[in-house]
Amino acid sequence: MERIDGSTGVRVALVTVLVGLLLLSVAGVSVSARPPPQAVCGVCSDTLVETVADSGVDVSIAASSLSIRIDESGTGHWTARIRLTGDGVETLRENHSLRDRIVQRVPDRGYVAVEEPQSLTTSMHGETLIVEYEVPGMAHESVGGVYVVDFFYWHGGEARWFYLAADSMTMQGPPGTVVSHAPADATTADHAVTWEGRDEQYDPLGVRSHVVFAPDDGVVSSVSTTLGIGIDVAQLKAQDFVAVVAPPDNPRRRCRDAAAVRESAD
Repeated sequence: MERIDGSTGVRVALVTVLVGLLLLSVAGVSVSARPPPQAVCGVCSDTLVETVADSGVDVSIAASSLSIRIDESGTGHWTARIRLTGDGVETLRENHSLRDRIVQRVPDRGYVAVEEPQSLTTSMHGETLIVEYEVPGMAHESVGGVYVVDFFYWHGGEARWFYLAADSMTMQGPPGTVVSHAPADATTADHAVTWEGRDEQYDPLGVRSHVVFAPDDGVVSSVSTTLGIGIDVAQLKAQDFVAVVAPPDNPRRRCRDAAAVRESAD
């Protein structure tokens, strides 16, 4: 019989647990019950047109793009550029307060990736509406100085799926980093990842996907990228496991436990 040493046994046990957690999380999500896809660029979608129409203004979207810059804190700095047509363009250009109110109401209609944009500002450059805002916690620094962007993998305690809404999206990492991992359907350059818009019913970002930026494209960064994604997935699966196996809160049990603690103290 082949002998299994202690370290091998630990590795086997860990793999078994992780596989079990993966199966558990998959089994707990019904595809048929999944909500509609969320627009990554909400202000690039028909939601903006509908929100503008609610204010009696008529515009259409001719073209749009989204750029995201990740800083060292993991905050994403989003800039959406939407070229508008229609009689209402001049109204939005001249009425700053109306324009701000309209854009701020877009997340309230739901099914957008960013529900609470921070430091939101709007401006007009000719017929182009420019919307800038921040999204904290898009990424975190992991082993080897890599930045793991898990916003599109798992955010706010739930898995989500997306359509781009914009014609294109470009994401850049912190200064001095290069792309070390991106979804297969994205185009990568040294410092940026780009997605091209597709049909709205298709999910251009993948149902669950990571983007990773590393200090360089060397072997150490490659290994750190793999470890960073693995650690992120393992932590999320562990949270899933705890949420499933933790007993429901029971006030009577809390009282009994508190009484037991007092008795032991006495």
